[in-house]
Amino acid sequence: MANELMREMEHYCKDLTVLYVEDEEIIREQMERIFNRFFKKVITGEDGLEGVEKFQESKPDLIITDIRMPKLDGLGMIKKIREIQEDIPVVITTAHSESSFLLEAIEEGVEQFLIKPISSERMYKVIIKIAKQLEVLRESKAYKESLEEAIVKEITKNLEFEKENRRVLTEILNAYPNPVLVLKEDKSIHYKNSAATKVFCFLDDSLKDVDLNSSVVEYNGEKKDLYSLDLEDSRKNIVALKTRHGKKIYRVSVDEVFLNNQREKLLTFIDITVEEYRKIQIENYNLRLESSIIRYKRVLNGKNQPFEQKKMEQTIQESSKEVENKKISAKEYREDIDDYVLEKITDLQEIESDLEDKLYGFELSNSSSSLKAMSSLFLQYSSAISLLFEFEDLSIAVRDVSELLKGVDLESMQDEKLKKLLVITRAIISDLTQWRETIFIYQNTQDIHYLDDSLLSSCLQFEVIVLNRDEEEIDNDLDLF
Repeated sequence: MANELMREMEHYCKDLTVLYVEDEEIIREQMERIFNRFFKKVITGEDGLEGVEKFQESKPDLIITDIRMPKLDGLGMIKKIREIQEDIPVVITTAHSESSFLLEAIEEGVEQFLIKPISSERMYKVIIKIAKQLEVLRESKAYKESLEEAIVKEITKNLEFEKENRRVLTEILNAYPNPVLVLKEDKSIHYKNSAATKVFCFLDDSLKDVDLNSSVVEYNGEKKDLYSLDLEDSRKNIVALKTRHGKKIYRVSVDEVFLNNQREKLLTFIDITVEEYRKIQIENYNLRLESSIIRYKRVLNGKNQPFEQKKMEQTIQESSKEVENKKISAKEYREDIDDYVLEKITDLQEIESDLEDKLYGFELSNSSSSLKAMSSLFLQYSSAISLLFEFEDLSIAVRDVSELLKGVDLESMQDEKLKKLLVITRAIISDLTQWRETIFIYQNTQDIHYLDDSLLSSCLQFEVIVLNRDEEEIDNDLDLF
């Protein structure tokens, strides 16, 4: 496995330049020696200010940085570099105690984290993943630059195309990587490129009686009409479609062209799925952060009141009724999920394994560092689940577990409650693993929400124990489940 990863590193990183910023000299020199084996060029910096300077001088392809550094920390450095180049990939190396920085890092577009001490296998996987993405982007950019000028000239001209012109148009459309459709005035499809055929479920060879709106799905409370899009501002044309690769979100650019002396519409579909999911991810984190601040203010002010049993019971009953009315099978749900989101869900298996390791370490040592490590891992788990709109409640519950773990006072917690905490934590990890495997691997349930009650119950029991409520209150609340 290690040899295979190293071969992939050599293949994908041989033409890349990496900027590595770390204030500890021994670690910096050790990592520099490792990176020199794989990267075309390795540039190092010992603090955030030097990192910004080195970035401006060398324009690297990838940045790997520590968070805590003198002069300017890693997050400050990333903000300054994002002002220069917004899409530069960044990997953060972080200690377990720095989980509070993860939220801000995600808001800055950082998606990859390496927990110290850094596992070489995990590091290789993260870097290879980014290197592959950079290779695809380079190829796409080269494609676009070579064809864009010709496409603009040929497609936007108000000319009467003859047979040769139509042949050229078809060749250009097929070379363009984005899906493109040309619609006649009667709304029928005149042209489609090969990218559109590969992506859209509603297209076939005949193009007869095709309804473009048959694959439009609701997004942000609205289903767009592909025949009535805005000609002036493509930002208003955000459309969600069910494609051959799952649900995708597009920004549709609409231009008017003349073909055969007729006015027709040229629709270009630009995939913004990842961009939109990141917006949702950040919005969800902001909401949860506000919720956490309010809860901890109540705790600090001594106003942490017991749960109101009737209110909790009513909420659970309403939630259960809503789920019953919207049953979706795992197979059906899996088919509609975008490849980007599925990749994030796949990464959860590694997080589950890390959680098991840290929990076992805590059982042996009862160390606060193990709790902080688990807090960081639960936060990452919640981040991935937040991309699944149907599991927003579960994402919030896991996020709360992460927050509560950071506040556990081991010195004041009785042994009996500590044992209960361990049991509930293991139950949560087990339920999350079963949830992921049942829905996304085996796909053998007719209701994707069948485990929700168990998971939410475990998370509530966890909160009850951490907030140090007395045994009678705990028993009363757990009777609900």
